[in-house]
Amino acid sequence: MKGVSPIAVLALLVVGLLGIAAMAAYIQLAAVPTVVEYEGEFDDVYLATKGPFYSDFSEQVDANISNDVLTATYRTLVALNATANSAVNSRDYVLALAIDIDGAVKNMEISGKLGNGVASTGDPANDMVIKSVQLWTHEDNPRLVADLTKYIEDQIEIDAETGVLEKDTYVLEIVFHSKVISPDFTTGDDLMKLELELDTDGDVDTAQITIESA
Repeated sequence: MKGVSPIAVLALLVVGLLGIAAMAAYIQLAAVPTVVEYEGEFDDVYLATKGPFYSDFSEQVDANISNDVLTATYRTLVALNATANSAVNSRDYVLALAIDIDGAVKNMEISGKLGNGVASTGDPANDMVIKSVQLWTHEDNPRLVADLTKYIEDQIEIDAETGVLEKDTYVLEIVFHSKVISPDFTTGDDLMKLELELDTDGDVDTAQITIESA
């Protein structure tokens, strides 16, 4: 370049090369994907109370964590005894469980079947159906995270997956519906054993929920 000294030309070349190297390093860094750590685990479960949530169940056994498994038991507010109370027939029973997940997880699997518990004097698989299953945020104005109703099988079984969940408190709302209760249930008879499994590196990755008749 006319009128430009060799030193100036060299300096421009050096600056240009440094700029290209810096840009290449930036592009390479930007191309590296962010590694997400899925280390969430179950922290607690309880009956949801915020916003529109309510339950036709009471807490029978408070949530407890032992050997990395969270367990809890819930009972219907009314005994499933048609002989003494015909109002138990042809009605919905809503169970809204607030589930605290402490950290992100890849997935939560939800599984359970009416009548999969111990021997019962009642007949949950024939007298009850699973009407809907939904996952919500636990807020005054909740947001629907996933409608899992389509995963109900034969109206008596649920086997569903949520996909990735961030750290938060979620509400698993299950609506049961009774047909004709016969024979009557005895207090403590199981309706369903509900199991929740987290895909995570966290320790407490299993929750076992027992659902009973009063």
